[in-house]
Amino acid sequence: MTRSTPRADNQNIVRLEMKARVVPSATQPLDNSANIAETSADANGADADPFKEAKAEIARTERTCETLRQGIDTMQRGLETLAGVVGGLKDCEARERLQHQLDLMNKLLLLRLDQLSSVDRLLQVALDRARRPG
Repeated sequence: MTRSTPRADNQNIVRLEMKARVVPSATQPLDNSANIAETSADANGADADPFKEAKAEIARTERTCETLRQGIDTMQRGLETLAGVVGGLKDCEARERLQHQLDLMNKLLLLRLDQLSSVDRLLQVALDRARRPG
């Protein structure tokens, strides 16, 4: 085997490494691929929906509100279970104290549900305004 063969192999390796740096693989996302449509719209001076980003944020907020609502429902069911356990306590003073704490926690959860409803109404108002023609 001559010395030129390994050097040729090394040159091929170097070429492959350089090619890999220039051409991203199929698994590597392109840095600006998500912005191509936005850039084209900006270059034309027109955007199909000026409220697109705001609507997307509103949709994310609505999903978050629903997740919170489900969490509150789960907590309320847990409080009901605890109330059943607390109701079976023989120590009257401890039972009343714990029932009072459970009642306070339930009231706070109801308050949070009311706040989520207010957020939902505000989101609907924002969406309605975004849909109206300028």
